[in-house]
Amino acid sequence: MLCISIVYTINLYKKTKIARLETCPHGIDIQTKPHPASAKKNIVLIGDSRIQDWGKPDLGKNIEVINFGTGGATSRETLCQIDATILNLTPEWYIVQVGINDIVAASMMKKEERTKIQDQILENIKRIITKLASTGSNILILTIVPPISPDTLRSFVWGDGIEEETARTSKRLLNELPDKVQIYDMKAIFFDFDKNEWKEDLSSNALHWNDNAYKLLTVEITKIVAEHDHQTPVN
Repeated sequence: MLCISIVYTINLYKKTKIARLETCPHGIDIQTKPHPASAKKNIVLIGDSRIQDWGKPDLGKNIEVINFGTGGATSRETLCQIDATILNLTPEWYIVQVGINDIVAASMMKKEERTKIQDQILENIKRIITKLASTGSNILILTIVPPISPDTLRSFVWGDGIEEETARTSKRLLNELPDKVQIYDMKAIFFDFDKNEWKEDLSSNALHWNDNAYKLLTVEITKIVAEHDHQTPVN
C-alpha cells in the first residue's frame, strides 16, 4: 500500500506541475495590493517563489518595494497575474524572475515536448515585457538559475536535463529579448567560474536560495537602479 501511495503522490505532483504550464489556477494570489506612498519611488518584484522569498529588500534611498512573488508560479501564471493585478501600478522599475517552474515541469514530459516549453517561456516573458512596457516603467529581467544540488528523490521525479535546459533558456533571454529591457545574468552571483559549478553555499534547497544569496542579489540590483538614476537626465 505504501508503494501505491508513493506512486500516486508522484503522479499527482507531476500532473499538477504540468497543468500549471497552460492554465491560471484559482489559487494564485491575484489580489490587488495597496499602492505605496507616492513620496517614494516604487519597484515592483514579479515572479515565482524566488521573488517571493526576497521579501522587501532595501534597494536604495526613498524606494518602496512591492513584492508580487507567488510560490510555484509559471511564466503563464505570472502573465495572468499581471493582467489581473499589476498593471494598475506605474513603478520606477519592474523586476521579473520567472521560468524555473516551467522548466521543472517540462523535465517530467516527453523529450520531444521540451523544446516547445522553452519557446513558450520565451513567448510568455516577451508578452510580460510588452504589457509592463505599456506603463513606461523600466524593466529588468533576471535570468534563470537551475536547481542547485537536488536530492535523489527530486532528481528522480523531475527527470534529467534541467540544468542544460535552464542554460539554453537563459541564453535565449540574453540574446532574444527586446532592447528596451535590461537583463541581469544571474550566473554572476550563483556560478563559480573557476570551479565550473553552481554555488551550493547560496542554496537553501534545490530550488530556493538562502539569505546570503539574497544579500548578494540586493547589492547587485541596487547598483543597477542607482546607475540608471545617475544616468537619467534631471528635468
